[in-house]
Amino acid sequence: MVKALLLQILLVPSRRPVLRLALNQNRLCPPTEHDRALAAFRNVYELQLNTTLTTWDDMQHIIRYMPALRTIEMGYNRIHTLSGGRDAIASRSHLRLEEINLDSNSLSSWPETCEALRPYTALQRLVLTSNAIESIGPLHDPSDPPVHLKHLSLSYNRLRSWRDIDHLSEWCPAIESLTLTGNPLVEGKMPAHIT
Repeated sequence: MVKALLLQILLVPSRRPVLRLALNQNRLCPPTEHDRALAAFRNVYELQLNTTLTTWDDMQHIIRYMPALRTIEMGYNRIHTLSGGRDAIASRSHLRLEEINLDSNSLSSWPETCEALRPYTALQRLVLTSNAIESIGPLHDPSDPPVHLKHLSLSYNRLRSWRDIDHLSEWCPAIESLTLTGNPLVEGKMPAHIT
């Protein structure tokens, strides 16, 4: 059944240009026909893989067939970490993603998340809403941050200290907008003095 669904998906984009592809709430396997997948997905600029249980490594494998891809949604996939896929990323040339949405997963380590996103040099918008991030420590390795990141959503995480927010200027020097709704630090009483 899954293989049949994948073959049908491979045929649709090659018959007419599909620029947005929503595969939410499906179970997929990565394509096995390399040339056919490249032809079918070459014009896809937005991919939605929400609630598919797709892993970070599988996502990296899938998007290598999508040279025009700019936006990917990977929400509700029970992802605990983004580590483990650096070799897959380093070996491919597709690094044009501008927006990654990882809403409602179980990510808890800010440094590991930033390290995994480092190869995505065009990344400008990152949605980490409803994860399990509790702290953002100081930046120890200047090569770690997503330096071009302009928009960051950390709503509904577990951030409790304004010091964590102070550290964001080190991690995201180009930040223009930040969403923190639902974190303990903004849901409680505001401190009289913020450093």
